[in-house]
Amino acid sequence: MALCVPAILFLLLGGVTLIQMAQLNRMTERTAAFIGDDLAQRDRLREADFDIALNVMEDLIDAPGGAADVAFHIRAWRQGEGGTTLLWERSRGSGEIACLLPPLSGGSVSSVMAGGGILHLLQLDLCVQPGSEFYLSGFLAASGYRTDTQMLSIARRPSVLSPE
Repeated sequence: MALCVPAILFLLLGGVTLIQMAQLNRMTERTAAFIGDDLAQRDRLREADFDIALNVMEDLIDAPGGAADVAFHIRAWRQGEGGTTLLWERSRGSGEIACLLPPLSGGSVSSVMAGGGILHLLQLDLCVQPGSEFYLSGFLAASGYRTDTQMLSIARRPSVLSPE
C-alpha cells in the first residue's frame, strides 16, 4: 500500500491536470476566435477597445484552474496583388507573460484571397499561462508550460486601417 498509493495519487492528479490543460487550450482557442472576429467587425477601433478585449479575455478563459497571466498581440495586414503589408500592431498583457508569435505565413494569407483585389486581415496571437489552482501547478511553472494560439480574421469594415 505504501508504494502503490503515492503512484496512484500521482497518476490521478496528473490526469486531472491534463484535462485542465486541455480545457484551458480549448477556451484559449475559442476566446481568440471570438475576440478576433469581434474586433474585425467593429465600425471603429479605439485604443480602449484593446484594454476591454484583454478584460474580456481574462473573463472568458475560466477553465478549472484558471489563468495566471493572459497576453495578446494583434496585427492588421493588407493583402493585395503586390504582397502583404503590415498596417499596425498592438499588445496587451495582464502579467509577466509576453505574446509575440511569428506572423502567419504568406501562403495561408494568400490562400484566403481568391480572385484578386485587396483584403484586410486581423491576426490575433493569444498566450495564456495556467493559474496556481492547477493540481500540478508547480510542475507546470517549472516546465514553462503555456497555451499559445493564433487566429486570422477577415476585416469587414475599414476600421482595421488605423485605430483611433
